[in-house]
Amino acid sequence: MSLDTIFTKDTIKLNLAGTTKEAVLRELIEMAAAAHAECPPDEMLAAVKEREDKMSTGIGSGIAVPHGYCRSLNGAVGVIGVSRAGIDY
Repeated sequence: MSLDTIFTKDTIKLNLAGTTKEAVLRELIEMAAAAHAECPPDEMLAAVKEREDKMSTGIGSGIAVPHGYCRSLNGAVGVIGVSRAGIDY
């Protein structure tokens, strides 16, 4: 598997509109769900929130790697988002 099968032009957004952690997660999940309709957005969000509840995926220097396991998906799916203003993660 190569990165170009995980990240496509439809799953990269260089100007996120959200200004809160919740809003940005929803924005990223909307992109993932649009590209991978087999996994409902609510299931994706629940998976990411479950992981975040265990421990934050913020790794420092303005970078976070929120992730989760969605039973409806086969293989890895990814989205990339950049918040120019930054958010409190």
